[in-house]
Amino acid sequence: MRKRILISLIIMLMIAITISCQSSENSTKHKLKYESTIWINSKKAVCNAGGINKECYMIKRNLKQKEWELFSDEIIGFQYEEGYEYEIKVETKKMKTPLADASSVKYTLMKVIRKKEIQNGLSIANQWIISSFAEQENLTIPVSKDSFIMIDEKENKFNGNGACNTISGDVLISGNAIRFEKIISTEMACENLEQENKFIKALEAVTTFKIIGCELFLYRKNEKLVTLESCR
Repeated sequence: MRKRILISLIIMLMIAITISCQSSENSTKHKLKYESTIWINSKKAVCNAGGINKECYMIKRNLKQKEWELFSDEIIGFQYEEGYEYEIKVETKKMKTPLADASSVKYTLMKVIRKKEIQNGLSIANQWIISSFAEQENLTIPVSKDSFIMIDEKENKFNGNGACNTISGDVLISGNAIRFEKIISTEMACENLEQENKFIKALEAVTTFKIIGCELFLYRKNEKLVTLESCR
């Protein structure tokens, strides 16, 4: 009788150990594979990977991360095009037995969430100072550098100066389309109101933009209205 009880206890113990091992193994497998989102810079940088200099991605793992970090691993299925910032979802899998000189982590593209063109590496979210109007022959005084805007793309807002008065409003950007809306300004009286009025009217009419080098060109459809330059 005692022998039967002992055998039953041993069998139950073995079953418990087996279940525990399986549970532990499943838990480990879960931790070895997970999904995450990363942000990729519009330019690459040189980094040292395994003693070899190569072009690497610059990435952020969350939006709170201030500095870009170098990333030398391959992302399977991802086709990178310089000049574009990416937000992508990847599957991250830790390899138990990686090949010699290979990464211990495998990244596979799941989805491109966002692909945004950064023309010449200079973002529209910048300070832009008046350079010239497309039609400025009728101005009674030369164009001054007093007109400028600062664009906050994340908040869809802009502010600046018309040439005398402080201006602000909403800015809506999608691709190379742009609209300045709900523009308001202070009402100081000054000598350069002619340029200010022309500048604000140009902003109100703008529909598209193009960045070349450090210059921002604002258009109404295909008609260039005003050229601004970046203050860096």
